[in-house]
Amino acid sequence: MKEPVTDIALLWHLHQPLYKVNRSYILPWVRLHAVKDYYPMAKIAEQVPSIKLTFNFSGILLQQLLDYAQNSVEDYYQQVSLKDPKDLTPEERVFITERFFSIHPKWSILPYPRYKELYQKHTAKAPKQFSHQDILDTQVYFNLIWFHSISIEKDARLKKLFKKEKNFDADDKKYIISKQYEILKEAVALYKKLFTEKKIEVSVSPHYHPIIPLVCDTDIMRNYPYLKTPGRRFRHPEDAHFHISHAKKFAESYFEQPINGSWPSEGSVSEQACDIFSQEGIKWIATDEDILFNSLKNAALPYEEISKQRHLVSRPYAFENMSIFFRDKNISNMMSFVYQNWDNQAAAAKDVAHHLENIHNAVSGMNKENIVLIAMDGENAWEYYHDNGRMFLTTFYQTIAGNKNLRFTTPNDYLERRKLPMKRLQRVAPGSWINADFSVWAGSTQNNRYWFWLKQLRDTIEQNKEKLDARAYQKIMDIFYILEGSDWYWWNTYKEASGEFKNIFSHYLDKLQKLLEEHQIST
Repeated sequence: MKEPVTDIALLWHLHQPLYKVNRSYILPWVRLHAVKDYYPMAKIAEQVPSIKLTFNFSGILLQQLLDYAQNSVEDYYQQVSLKDPKDLTPEERVFITERFFSIHPKWSILPYPRYKELYQKHTAKAPKQFSHQDILDTQVYFNLIWFHSISIEKDARLKKLFKKEKNFDADDKKYIISKQYEILKEAVALYKKLFTEKKIEVSVSPHYHPIIPLVCDTDIMRNYPYLKTPGRRFRHPEDAHFHISHAKKFAESYFEQPINGSWPSEGSVSEQACDIFSQEGIKWIATDEDILFNSLKNAALPYEEISKQRHLVSRPYAFENMSIFFRDKNISNMMSFVYQNWDNQAAAAKDVAHHLENIHNAVSGMNKENIVLIAMDGENAWEYYHDNGRMFLTTFYQTIAGNKNLRFTTPNDYLERRKLPMKRLQRVAPGSWINADFSVWAGSTQNNRYWFWLKQLRDTIEQNKEKLDARAYQKIMDIFYILEGSDWYWWNTYKEASGEFKNIFSHYLDKLQKLLEEHQIST
């Protein structure tokens, strides 16, 4: 008899909100994460013959990546990086001394004596102490340290720049930026190649990364009596259809293959959201295990008891016409937040494999066709790992690939191969991967105020729709969809220091109001 195998589905979620204001980007994170994370993650995967991974893109991230790769768009950080220090305005000099150290110091600043010296000036908050050469070296280092070791090993000039250490010049800056664009172009092409070769599956999050259950109906917050429900009900499931269908179609137009799955923004689900994903041709979604336990609990079997039955997480479930996978929260969070602190990264990777082996031993006699989903942020975790997690990921991939009891798969491959019928859920509890509720994006006075503004704006648009031709209405709605994105609410809750996210939101809010005024619509 053939020994049972436990499938391992590893989903990397890649997301950045819209950073474009007018014709350029005001924040550089798409460009820099492409260099440090998106390209090397695909490259590491390419080097493991039997790998099967899922990369989940928000629609707006994929759109911005292609904008950089195909149109060579610029961002403000790049523009001030390339300016001669003597030509910088006082405001630009302060900007560089404040913002060009925005990365985890342990692995990306402190190992480099010159950058460490500049960092100490930065922490002293003394921009006037920066000489022209200090500024130039800061411009170089902030862009240089985002290169992954995979890229450095292949590029003689990058190696020389790291050895040079200081006293950089304008040609050094130009080379670094041009190399970043080269990697950006290679990254988007590599994902397409790996998808074509079936080494990866590509799934999508709704286009501007909105919290779909809230877009469908903010009264979903009534499920959480400890939170405040927005005072005016926002209910636009048609917008949810747009975000899901637009992301799916946009990804399919680039990858030239069907997109079958989704990690809903922040793993946020509700029964209505599931129905809309299904209507838009999404065959599977993934969310957090607490959603499963809350969906299965009852008076006789409360959450505290049912959550102890770990085998329940190791299989997908059917809800109406949808397959739902539930991530193993413990392993996903360990990889996101804990293993980065281990001195021995190979041992950390093997520890993950050990936990998966234990799960296999525990569930193989209870379930058939088991699958463990690990789903996590695929970009922000790695700056906290030594060498951007290269040793950790490589060891982990190779260890699983060599284990006879474990096998990498993707959700779509698993569903196509599965023979047994899935257990059906009678209900899907609403919630996200954070606290199994929506408290990060609604429920506070500040965030509920945003939902009030959205409701007011949307009512104004719909009440005056007859004044607009189809093109004008679509132009207005294209901006409105941006305002529904989750990131503006996230940074209301977690207080983003620079205030740039609020500035972007305000820019599009102002732009929408001006458009309405152009059509004699008052707000």
